[in-house]
Amino acid sequence: MKEEQSDKEISLVLIEAFTQALNECKSNGLYPDLFSRKEFRTMALEALSFEEELEVKFEMGKYMGIIEGEEKGRKEGRKEERLSLAESMLINGADKEFVSKCTKLSIEEVEALQVD
Repeated sequence: MKEEQSDKEISLVLIEAFTQALNECKSNGLYPDLFSRKEFRTMALEALSFEEELEVKFEMGKYMGIIEGEEKGRKEGRKEERLSLAESMLINGADKEFVSKCTKLSIEEVEALQVD
């Protein structure tokens, strides 16, 4: 017969489970909306000590920060790609209004490109 696990052991298993769930969401391109719901957090964290709760919150915060950073990086990359395309179009003789329309950059952003 399996002996009962201590609260500390159970909490450590929960922390590991949260971490694995967050990593699984990330690897599958899913955002853990469930983890951001207050009811879920309250229910899930009730079984933890204060220190363990902080550890779980830290892991969740770290994960959410990674997601936000990745999204910001993707947006910046898309913007850089549009700027590069606009520069190429201008070098090849396209007018600024056409470049703005095609790249969805503002006229000011297109005009700010230094193309000789």
